[in-house]
This record gives sequence, C-alpha cells and structure tokens, in this order.
Amino acid sequence: MSRLVVVLVAVVAPVLPGVASRFSQAAGPSPEKASPFEMIRWHGEVPEVRLRGAWWRVLAIDDHPHDAILARCRAEYGSDWAKRYCEDLVEVLTGMGHPPGERVTLRLQDPGTGRAREFRDVEMSRANRERIRRAGPRPGRSDPEPGEVRRVVRDHGRPRSEFEFLARRYWEADAASESSRLSAERAAEDLDQLEWHLENEYSYLTLNDVDHRRALDTIRAGLSGSKRAGIDRRDFHIQLRKLMALFGDGHSRVSGVAKVLPPGFLPAELVDTADGVVAIDPDRSGPIDATHPFLVAIDGISIERWLDAARPLVARGSPAFVRCGSLSYLPFVQYLRQELGRASTPRVELTLASAGGATTTVVRDIRRSPALHDPTIGDRWRRLDGDIGYLPIPSMSGDPALGAELRRAMQELGDTKGLIIDVRGNGGGSRDALRFLLPFFLPAGEDPFVVNVAAFRRPPGTLARRDGYLENRFLHPLTSSHWTEAERAALGRRFARFRPDWKLPKEGFSDWHFMVIRRDDAVSRYDRPVVVLMDEHCFSATDIFLGAFAELPQVTLMGAGSGGGSGRSQSIILAHSALTVRLSTMASFRPDGRRYDGRGIEPDVEVGRTVDDAIGRTDTGL
Repeated sequence: MSRLVVVLVAVVAPVLPGVASRFSQAAGPSPEKASPFEMIRWHGEVPEVRLRGAWWRVLAIDDHPHDAILARCRAEYGSDWAKRYCEDLVEVLTGMGHPPGERVTLRLQDPGTGRAREFRDVEMSRANRERIRRAGPRPGRSDPEPGEVRRVVRDHGRPRSEFEFLARRYWEADAASESSRLSAERAAEDLDQLEWHLENEYSYLTLNDVDHRRALDTIRAGLSGSKRAGIDRRDFHIQLRKLMALFGDGHSRVSGVAKVLPPGFLPAELVDTADGVVAIDPDRSGPIDATHPFLVAIDGISIERWLDAARPLVARGSPAFVRCGSLSYLPFVQYLRQELGRASTPRVELTLASAGGATTTVVRDIRRSPALHDPTIGDRWRRLDGDIGYLPIPSMSGDPALGAELRRAMQELGDTKGLIIDVRGNGGGSRDALRFLLPFFLPAGEDPFVVNVAAFRRPPGTLARRDGYLENRFLHPLTSSHWTEAERAALGRRFARFRPDWKLPKEGFSDWHFMVIRRDDAVSRYDRPVVVLMDEHCFSATDIFLGAFAELPQVTLMGAGSGGGSGRSQSIILAHSALTVRLSTMASFRPDGRRYDGRGIEPDVEVGRTVDDAIGRTDTGL
C-alpha cells in the first residue's frame, strides 16, 4: 500500500529535482567523503594530484580510466564537475558501478618524464578530502604549489579618512584569548596575501574605482600601537567583509560574517513590501501589530538610518541587492547599535505604523537567535484556473534529473493558453535549468542565440587554451572546437564591435567567451505568452536565466528587480586568520553589453508585495 501511495503522489504532485532529490538521497547510506590524493592542482582543466610528496597525472583509479572519470563528472554534474571530482570522488566512482574500498590502486604518470607507475593499497582518507575541499577547485589556471603563499611587498601609505570605517573594532585584542587573537604581523601578512589575489586574480577589482591599496593601508594602520597591537579575529573578519563590499560584486566576500557579529537580535521577522518593511512576529502568526504592520523606527531612530548602518557589510551592487542585503542584517540589532553609537541593552523599542501613518510603540526583549524570513516558493508545477501553466523553479539545481523533469513539465503544460515561470527567491546555482528550458521558447532562425558574454581574469602563469577557461559555465571563445563554422562566423560578425558598459582593463583578461543556447528540433516550441515572476532575491545563475528570457518577444518579466551578479567565484584561504575569501574570476555581461553586477535585471512590469503577501495569506504576483 505504501508503494501505491508514493506512485500516486508522484503523479498528482510532480516535484522538480532539488527538494525531492535531497529526500531520496537521504533514504540510503551516504557515500564516504574521502580521497586518495593529498592535494589537487590544475593545469587548464587537467588535474594533477599529489601523492607521497610528489605531483602526478592520473591514468586510472582501480579499473577506471581517468578520462572516463572526468567525462562522467562533466556529464553528471555540469558546471559543478570540477568541485565534485575534488570533493565527491567516492560518489563518482560508485556511480560508475565500482564503489571504492578503504584502499585503491592508482596508476599515475610523472608529468616531467612521462613514466607511469602503479601505487597499490592507497588509503582513501577523509583528511585528504577535507584538505582538498578547503583549497577549492580552480580549473583553467596553473596553481602554485600547495603551501606557497603569494604576497604583495611594497611601501605602505597613510590611512585615508574615507576608509576609517573599515578599521572599526568591537572587541579589544588585548582582552582576547590567545586562540582568538591575531598578531599585528600575521594580520598584515594576510592583508599582503589578499592584496596579491585582488591584483592578480580578481575580475571586478576596478569596477567601482576603489583605491584598494589605500583601503588596505587604512586597516594596516590600525594593527599597531601599544594598546591595540594585533587584532581579535572577529574584528579582522568584519573589517575584511566591509573591504570586499566596496568593490560592488555580490559573489566576492569574506564568508561567514554573520557568525562573528556581536549577538543580540530583533524580536521580529522583516519582509520588504511596496509600502514599507513589515515586522512579523517570530512565531509567524502575523504582524506584531495587525493594525500597525510597518516597522518605521527602532529605539526611536528611523529604519532608514538602521539600513544605512548595515550597508557597509553589503556589496555596493544594484539598488535591489543593496536594499535586500541591508535588510538581511537589520535583525543584528546589538551590532548595529554599536555602529550607531548606541548602548547595548536587553530590550528594544519598535515603532510600528499603520497604512495611514498612525504609529504605536512596543518594547520587547532582544532575541538570542535571529528570526529570519525564508522567501522561497513551492516546487510543484501545475495548471491554474484559466488553463494557465505554472512552473516554479525554487533553485538552480545541478541535479542530473533536472533536464528530464523540466521536459516532462513542458510536455504536460505545453498545450496551456499561457505559462508562468516562477523564479522568485531563487538565489542561483547551476545554469542547467536555462540550458534545458530555453529551447522550448526559441524562435526559428539560424543565428546563435547568445545569452551571456564574459571574459576570464587570467592570473600570472595561466596556460593558453584554445578552448578557453569558462567551460564549466558553458562559455567558449571563438577559437573553441565547441562551435560549428557557421556559429563561429555568425558570432564573429555580431560581436566584432562588442562594447560592454564597463571597460575592462587592457591587461589580464582573456578574449570574449560566449554562452549559446542551441535550438532543439526534438522539442515542441511553446509560442503562447509567458510571464516570468522575479524578485530582489534572484541572483547569479538566476540573473543569467532572467536576462536570457528577457530577449524573447513573448516573455514578460514581472515583479521586482533582481540582485545582479555573475562572477564564477573561487575561494582563497588566508594563511594566518584562515578566513575564506571568495573572489570572482570573470567579468560577465548581457549580449547587448550591459553588465549584471551593479545593475541586475529590471522587470517589464513592477509588482511589489503587499502586507498579506508578506505573511503568506495572498500572492499578488501570482
């Protein structure tokens, strides 16, 4: 009977991969997270592995040829293939029908001499896998030796007043425990390391014309002094988060800052609407005050000033990105009180307003944990009244089953009078949903349908590659073997005078790469009206999705402007503080030259949330 119920649910309530796939994976034992390699580095998109202190190229793992392993990673995991190769090798080999044991046999090749050697009984180690995971996969470049730290050595300038806010502290280093304190010398070396990566690997360094050296020097100047020698690691974390926000790139940041901000949170969930910020009771029963739903002041200070205080933690991107990001930090009331020069107390005063402007005040205890609003939508496609199809995509999943499920959805909804595609709350991920779905809507024609143009930031030592550097984003240069001669000629004609709205520096970038969605004669074209629902939470791969659909004449974008971001970020780990810094490695544009970062995608029809939308009673957009 239970089997029958499962089948009926699958038929009546189809679910896109992402949510459903997580439940199915959880039902069986998870594969062990382990690797036989001590480290992995990349030459182009060819991995080399370290074993017993030496570097090798892999020929085979047990009975699996290495080329077959890489091919499976690309086929199964799309843009995540390199990450999955590095971090989930056990799962990959298991999927190929040969689960590895605790020890494996490796056939390796010396890259210098070309000689092959077999290593038997090599341990599959969790420690190896964790070391590789922290280093992060970086195909498309030649990596330095593990343990090699590159730093900029130069004379440092004076601090600048415009950057003084970066050096603000919340804990005294002298009072910090040894484990949480970073010496001035070590913190300065981490700044030198970050400076090298910014200047040699970061694609958006000059986007906002930030004088990054003077900004770094301002932080350096605050590290010395008899009473302030060194710095608490939490302060250093916050300072670098604010530094990275200056560049205006939402992908690039110091990860995990919410964990180190001073604790103490607003007793409310906050949701932005067309008429103001709604304060929802943490039990989600409704607004804190049903007749006065809008939060207009905290401790007698206007909410706009609180948002201004939160803004330094948020990348200076599009207006939608900045507003959304600042609102996400508004619950950190004790931290923001320090930013505003206010005392930290155990209670907070909230001024609430009605739609007509009448106000009331409530006083509540500070919470120990934040009350966070989850903006995600459902995941079940269906027919709505009026024979309108509804296809929600709550996340840009890289699940291999996504393509088949989207095709199934389009087959079921292909005869509807219109279609709503809902990507509200979708913060990005893989580009697979776009690749699988867009062919159903492409008009007939011979010219390639371009959805993205980008250039790779080439660090020193990057090897020249005819096929380019951005294959894991489905982006290829004109020289690539990916193109047919007709496609290459058409792209060359169309983009011979491509002029982006932000001029890239002359040095350090690759030629232009192009992402093209090819027409598929095997699918039935959907030519009825399409509405794509969007909001300020849309970001990254969802921006690419929105930008592509915006090119189609039968499509209307509806909702609020997207966050705006496309960067292909990589991680670096600072040597002493162990902070993880994400840096974008490509500059990305729409086909007409408009960039994503700092602009986002604007809707054709703007629709804001209502109070009832905020508490889940209605859905005005839908």
